[in-house]
Amino acid sequence: MLPGSALGGRYGAVISNSYFGDIDGFEIVKIKPGIEPIIICIDGFLNEENKNATQPWIDGLEEKYKKNTIYYVKWESKRLMSLVTSFGQVISSEGLKNTTLKATLSASKAVATKVAPLGLAIQTLGLATNPWSVASIKAYQTGALLADIIARTDKEYILIGHSLGARVIYSCLASLKTKDKYFIKDVHLLGGAVDKNCENDDSRVCWSELHNSVSGKIRNYYSKNDTVLQTLYKVGEGVKFEFGDPIGRHPIENEKIDNIDVTEYIKGHTEYKQNLNKILQV
Repeated sequence: MLPGSALGGRYGAVISNSYFGDIDGFEIVKIKPGIEPIIICIDGFLNEENKNATQPWIDGLEEKYKKNTIYYVKWESKRLMSLVTSFGQVISSEGLKNTTLKATLSASKAVATKVAPLGLAIQTLGLATNPWSVASIKAYQTGALLADIIARTDKEYILIGHSLGARVIYSCLASLKTKDKYFIKDVHLLGGAVDKNCENDDSRVCWSELHNSVSGKIRNYYSKNDTVLQTLYKVGEGVKFEFGDPIGRHPIENEKIDNIDVTEYIKGHTEYKQNLNKILQV
């Protein structure tokens, strides 16, 4: 299957996008036939032990979107798996007890004026590069490419993304906000690994602007139990500890966006898909 052809995009137009060659393994595949609006699912973490990444999406959407067509975006699979490998202790335990990262964070806060937290974290963890930062850049590129494909169709879509998949959606909506028609009906952001606001940062598109890309609702599902976002997000982003609050732990500061606190149901960053049927009804 040609990348993007599943959604009706013209292959020649797709490969003209400057990001196409930068995203390893990019592909959009149909995982369930049905009606419009078409649902597009985007992962942000992948576990090598779970070879079938698409089935949890199909199962989780069964109740709310039983009749809808579902597509799945493949992007940077090896890199998304490397995130789990690199930060496996925190991701698997959803806690900081007895982890190197706990010491790193404490030390970083104590010497914030002398040593960049990200640099100290990388040094302590023994990482040659920061896989989160690289994956974040790839997420922005993937979102731009996805928007390019969507804009070349005459269909309506619902976007659902988890973790860095929510950042892919952020980028996609930012690219679509200048279009003269709506392609996106609704958006569901699950444990999103993207900032909740854009104050004092002219380089980012604000959520108030992104809402203009959606004809229906943007729904942000967040959990205070998400220790992956509480810790790794700040280290990975390389921001000061008083800034950089991810939407997966905090409401988006925009009255047009529905913020849904699912702390009661979501006890960790990786629990969204297995509880998807439940939280979509909240």
